Amino acid sequence: MQTKGIELPMNTLVIIAIAILVLLALTAFFLQGITSPSENVEKQQEFNSLCVQWVNEECSESSGIVGNVFNAYNEWKQVYTKGNGDLCKWNDLGSGGCPSKSTVIPVLKTACHCK
Repeated sequence: MQTKGIELPMNTLVIIAIAILVLLALTAFFLQGITSPSENVEKQQEFNSLCVQWVNEECSESSGIVGNVFNAYNEWKQVYTKGNGDLCKWNDLGSGGCPSKSTVIPVLKTACHCK
């Protein structure tokens, strides 16, 4: 039986196949959470547009638009999340693992370049 000549290439092929599967799995894992660049640009543009409106209202904390500014900011940056990984919305602030409104208002004012 002269199988040694066949064993080496078969073992090599098996190792190469396993390596390719591992690389594909790792690639899928890392690409899973990445948003497309155009989607990210759209989210940034929406945030910037809402910022301009909020600044025109002198960045008033009682403004009806501040919730929309926060939601757009968090959709774009994905900074504030609940314990289950979902993004915090304006109405969630202060509960469910989300920060308080008094914590995020200064962040929004900085991001929108409020005076």
